[in-house]
Amino acid sequence: MLQNTVWLMTLIGMGFVTAVYLYVFMRSTQPADSDAVKKRLYGIRPWWFVLLVGIIIVALSITLGRLPYADTHARAATAPDMTVEVTGYQWYWIVSESTLPVGTDIAFQVRAEDVNHSFALYDDNDQLLVQTQAMPGYTNIVRHTFEQPGTYRIMCLEYCGLAHHAMVTELTVTGTDNEQGERR
Repeated sequence: MLQNTVWLMTLIGMGFVTAVYLYVFMRSTQPADSDAVKKRLYGIRPWWFVLLVGIIIVALSITLGRLPYADTHARAATAPDMTVEVTGYQWYWIVSESTLPVGTDIAFQVRAEDVNHSFALYDDNDQLLVQTQAMPGYTNIVRHTFEQPGTYRIMCLEYCGLAHHAMVTELTVTGTDNEQGERR
């Protein structure tokens, strides 16, 4: 939805610029008194500025209002139901829990031991769910709640050496049962 809004705003902006160019092109063949034109244009300048600021404010309110910042900050204020430690090495992942319950708010604590990696979690349809950097000496935390059981993959999205393509680990997400409920 946001992409369609940005695309529409881009088309409107391009149309406006094209209209201005066509107007100037059509009027350029007619001689004009430059002093009168300057006086008229300098009088219009403040109104153009107000119009441009108004357009920018409307565009920002439309686009920024749809970003998920409020949800992210509200979620960060609560404790996760489960924490999973993920450490990246050349060229594999070590995951503290490889079987996870569905419907549980999970905080992945992601770090690397050797070089920079990019932790990316994919569902079985190869849709990217979450992504963060894995860096030596720093722990990034990314949270996700699995909505459906299945097999999910952790992949590295940052080239980390010759066997980068093989840096894949699978997670199994199952329905909630007593054993998983006690582990949380």
